Amino acid sequence: MDLPTSLSSLARIVWPTTPKIVGDEPIVADDVDIVTAFFDIGRDRWIALSRNAPAFRRSVDDYFGMFANLAKLPNKMIIFTQPEFAERALAARRECGLEDRTVIVVFDDLFGSALVAPVRAAIAKRMTHHFQRWVTRPESPEYREPNYILVNALKSAFVCTALELGLLEAPQAAWVDFGYCRDEAALDASDRWRFDARGKMNLFQMLQLDATPISRVVRHGAVYFQGGGIVGPVSEWPWFADRISRALSALLACDLVDDDQTLILMVWREYPERFEIHPCSSDDWRQLLRRFRTGVAVAPVQLRRGPRVRSESGLMEELRLEAKRVERWFKSKVRRRVRIPSRSAPQVQ
Repeated sequence: MDLPTSLSSLARIVWPTTPKIVGDEPIVADDVDIVTAFFDIGRDRWIALSRNAPAFRRSVDDYFGMFANLAKLPNKMIIFTQPEFAERALAARRECGLEDRTVIVVFDDLFGSALVAPVRAAIAKRMTHHFQRWVTRPESPEYREPNYILVNALKSAFVCTALELGLLEAPQAAWVDFGYCRDEAALDASDRWRFDARGKMNLFQMLQLDATPISRVVRHGAVYFQGGGIVGPVSEWPWFADRISRALSALLACDLVDDDQTLILMVWREYPERFEIHPCSSDDWRQLLRRFRTGVAVAPVQLRRGPRVRSESGLMEELRLEAKRVERWFKSKVRRRVRIPSRSAPQVQ
């Protein structure tokens, strides 16, 4: 099942109402246009399957609160969203005086479209009870929320849609998650963010690279590369989108499913020569716009290791993981019965 690499046939530009012919400033080599998107996938209504599950919940207001920080970045920004959120996204940029560097593109029915709906059905089909028992963190949305998988997998398709619609002016484009900037400390909004991609796709690395099988990466939810920020020459994005589509098809063919972070790892493993990779501290997942920019020296970091491969048989691993599942289940039952608050819950004085 192939993921679409462009959604231009579904797109409708709602801002600006009159297309601009010429940019307002000269374009230079390290200029970057930002592409982002927001679609309501019902994240505020996700069911709590464990004491950790509430951490995955986000409301629409939460996302727009975080976007208010990213909206201050004076780069040109192309925002994909639903019709009902178009004015709200534009208002965030207008408040920063940046509406003239903003394009709003809407899809009337992204998940129900003929391009996307079959892929969604294929993803949902793999999210079986058996699969969710097999992974070590079944409460994670990448194992149970098809729309979450889709929005993440379509990031490169959004960039390619902006390219096909003629909306990208800079020689480079960056995907940045709509909620990437949790606070103002995640970026320096005093000037445009500039970055030299050196003619390659640039990825931001969170774990030491190794040869862990992809099935094990999926099972343990290991994140080798961030999905929230990717930068590359405009000319490289169609190639990247095509490989992401192939990676998702390969996972589905094995009855596996995971988010874009694993798809990115799969593409990098096959074509490492087409990427620049940048190690990032696991203590700070929101450092792209602050730490990696033209003229800023990047200090070295020590990366954590990926999933540890134990010297044990497959049977022993299954027994050990099953023991952990039973322990989690027992603790959740006891907690509900005696009303012990979770560690993250505030204590009542």
